[in-house]
Amino acid sequence: MDFWQLVGFGLLIWAAYDLYSGKTWVIREYHRKSEPMEYWLTLSVWVVIAVTLAAGLW
Repeated sequence: MDFWQLVGFGLLIWAAYDLYSGKTWVIREYHRKSEPMEYWLTLSVWVVIAVTLAAGLW
């Protein structure tokens, strides 16, 4: 397992925590209740990046 796969698994854990907490970060914090579109878009991008790295596709 290389470094980027470990980063991918770390991002998956981070995304799971974001789902649990209902908030995520890019430049600022997005809350699921008050800004659902931005929250889900940001979380989707994190998950795509995480899966790509964890699968070794990078």
